[in-house]
Amino acid sequence: MVKIILSIIIHDCDISIYTFVRNKEYNKNIDKKYIIRIIFIYMGEGNIPELIELKAIKEKNLGAILDSFVGNWKLINYYKTLIRKKWEEFLPKEIYDEKTRTFQTIHEGWSMAYVPRVSKRKTIIERMPRDRNGIEKQANWPYFILLLNNARDNRPQEKVPEGEDLLQKNNIDKGLVISKIDGGADGSDFYFGPNIYPYDFYASLLISKDKRPQGRVMKEDIVTWIKFSFLTDFSVFFNSVGAGASRTERFHAQVVDPDTLNCENKIWEYPIKNENLVERVSVGNGVRELRNYPAGALIFSGKEAPGRVSNLIEKIENINNTPYNILVDGTEIYLIPRNRAREKSDCIGKNVGGLECFGEIPVGNIEEPLLGQAGYDKIVHGEDVSSYLKYGIICDNISAACMSTNWLLDLI
Repeated sequence: MVKIILSIIIHDCDISIYTFVRNKEYNKNIDKKYIIRIIFIYMGEGNIPELIELKAIKEKNLGAILDSFVGNWKLINYYKTLIRKKWEEFLPKEIYDEKTRTFQTIHEGWSMAYVPRVSKRKTIIERMPRDRNGIEKQANWPYFILLLNNARDNRPQEKVPEGEDLLQKNNIDKGLVISKIDGGADGSDFYFGPNIYPYDFYASLLISKDKRPQGRVMKEDIVTWIKFSFLTDFSVFFNSVGAGASRTERFHAQVVDPDTLNCENKIWEYPIKNENLVERVSVGNGVRELRNYPAGALIFSGKEAPGRVSNLIEKIENINNTPYNILVDGTEIYLIPRNRAREKSDCIGKNVGGLECFGEIPVGNIEEPLLGQAGYDKIVHGEDVSSYLKYGIICDNISAACMSTNWLLDLI
């Protein structure tokens, strides 16, 4: 059965029509002030979608990945298309009601809570830095991408008994699993499946098969994340406790598709990766320090990188229990030390996690009690938050949520 989901997102940019038919993708641009996303999804017959196998993650060790084995580009394209198609099968059905002129959402026991309703806006630095002669430096303008998903704001808010493993209950037990990933001889094993409350298309989770809490990241975890990221062209990020983790009962990482960073009729690079905006200064032994960016980070690469990052994490946890984010993009690992006291961002009303450090800022409704006391609606809606947020405010909040990396250099 093939169905159509039509999502109209008002945004001041050209129209982009995305059509996914099985594993085929088509993009056509028309000069309008709307984004219209049309997705044709193969839904099956109401059964839980079948698992897919990502055999190369098990069969290829890290050395083979880093040495760029022959034919990897073909395998990457195949895996990426396969995962996107399978992810779409978990979306709930939407049927248009002629009487109410609205879409009625029909859920299976294994489907996601909603279809993402996504709009994005790029916010740039208000004034470019100047040199000593007062002349603006010739460089690309720094930016962040604001992500608004109205459907996520309307998700049910359920009270969770302390210690209950919701990722087991809502994801694994219900069958929201795309693949059971065997990390091979050098990696950890994970369940890979869609986020039941996706903030964007293809937002997913890597949930540890071991029922351990959101604790220390081991070398084997990072090895699997590198192999997964490299072979799928998706990015992985990990939020430790105190650094944006919302579910701490089960060890897990987040997965995002960089191609969804589409705004102003263009796919943007995550700001933290944009080498026209940031500096990467070598500090020796395959480690570089990220500079000229609000989130300080050390960037590791090479076959020894997973072990070195894991060892460094153990040291910083033992010294002062410093929280951290890990971002894995292909064969690069970013380690970002965090300020536990400033985990929550005042400007977006949410905890800062790995996605915000990437440079994509999810925004939504914020409850402000003082407005209620003054006789106004105490809810500040996500559309207003997105409209009013500026680059400088976001930059200051992310900078405050992170720590300098200078003290880490002596621990490497």
